[in-house]
Amino acid sequence: MQRRDAHPLRRGLSAKTKVTLIVLLVLALILGPVLLVVLLLALIVTGLVAAVRADG
Repeated sequence: MQRRDAHPLRRGLSAKTKVTLIVLLVLALILGPVLLVVLLLALIVTGLVAAVRADG
């Protein structure tokens, strides 16, 4: 499936794209859980604030 006749510029671009994709994947893996935790905390805080307001 690999084309040997593709010129170097094309190959460089594909390599860069691969690196970018890998970096994005790593960032997603690292930031994904963090964002989820932040969202959960935000939901809990808003829930508590709403409960407190309802009581008061």
